[in-house]
Amino acid sequence: MKMISMTAATAAMAFGALAAVVPTPAAAQGRNTSPIPMDGATCPEGWRANKGYCEPGTNAPNVYIKTKGKPCASGYHQYYTWNYCTDRRPDYTTAADKLVSYGTITKANRLDRCPLGYFSKADMTICTTRLSPAPKSRKKTGACNSNEIDEWGLYCTADAGMITRAQAQQEADRDFNAIYSANGAQYPAQGSDTENYPSMVAAYGPKGGTSSAPAEAANASDQAAATQQTAQCQTSVGSVTGAAIGGAVGGNAGAALGSMLGGFGKKKKKSC
Repeated sequence: MKMISMTAATAAMAFGALAAVVPTPAAAQGRNTSPIPMDGATCPEGWRANKGYCEPGTNAPNVYIKTKGKPCASGYHQYYTWNYCTDRRPDYTTAADKLVSYGTITKANRLDRCPLGYFSKADMTICTTRLSPAPKSRKKTGACNSNEIDEWGLYCTADAGMITRAQAQQEADRDFNAIYSANGAQYPAQGSDTENYPSMVAAYGPKGGTSSAPAEAANASDQAAATQQTAQCQTSVGSVTGAAIGGAVGGNAGAALGSMLGGFGKKKKKSC
């Protein structure tokens, strides 16, 4: 009986030792003491990039490379859209989201691009802006007003001139990159152009060109007025000359000659 008890105790100890040696699947995969291959150009939080690898920093979470098509092990979370599994839940409130937002628009589709001056928040469901003042944009629910730009049939945007083309393009680049990453390296439905897409051109003109259409129209108007004024001046000069010659000749013949050369008594405009 004593021997049986000792055998049972030995078995229990062996089983306990085995249980201590065999970790859970998650613990078996995660680590924070040696480098892991870098996925793309990003390392998980708490890790730093070094020559194609991610190295753990102080208090780095346990991380392992995620197998494509399979979920992370129990107790682990995918690190945003990258192929890492980490035991520290990612914070989906990004630094950009923590900025003061002066305007927000709920998207119809999370993979739609945002209007001029706006970018997608981390959850991709809302467009926001960090610019103040910023263009006034809203979801399109009918025809846009005459002072608004129709953006892809999704938004109506007014006061685009509140920001510069450079600011608009910076936010468009930020927005496109976020959607491209979230969409598995696929372009959004609105395309990849962030420089000369329709609403950008409508607001600022084509890149490399000029957006001085009002100034050009004003110059054209001034030129037309100057041409008309020159013609009037020439007519007035002819009238004065004709009157002078007609007066010198005198009589009916002088009147007829003066009329042919410009008429009688018309004075030159002071503005000529």
